[in-house]
Amino acid sequence: MTIDKRKLIRYGLPAILLISAVFAGELMLEGLIEFADLLLELSQHVLTSFYSKVFELDHLEAQHKAAWTSMITFIIVLILTIRKLAPKVARKIEEGKDWYKNRREAVRAWWRGLGWFKKATYLGGGVAALAGLAMIL
Repeated sequence: MTIDKRKLIRYGLPAILLISAVFAGELMLEGLIEFADLLLELSQHVLTSFYSKVFELDHLEAQHKAAWTSMITFIIVLILTIRKLAPKVARKIEEGKDWYKNRREAVRAWWRGLGWFKKATYLGGGVAALAGLAMIL
């Protein structure tokens, strides 16, 4: 029996990434937060050094100017991002509402077609799953 490398890459790699995201999601999130914090600190240091050398400001004044520059830049980028993403988000919300209505009707039709024993089994499994989540959290 040979292992097909294309299938391994196509199915195995996403499975490994999904499993690692599930089990190490918090660790990956902390890594991303630390990376963003490090990037912000580095940009602040570079901007402070720039203001100190070019405009011959002392360190405290350069930090003050760098903080204001960063805040203004963040606000401008945030406004531009919101303006660009707002129509896309509105479209996705409308698509989600339509999808939800269709799925809700399909689930209701499926539920009506079940017998009482299967309904009790599904409800019991749902309660057990919620109890398991409550124990974990």
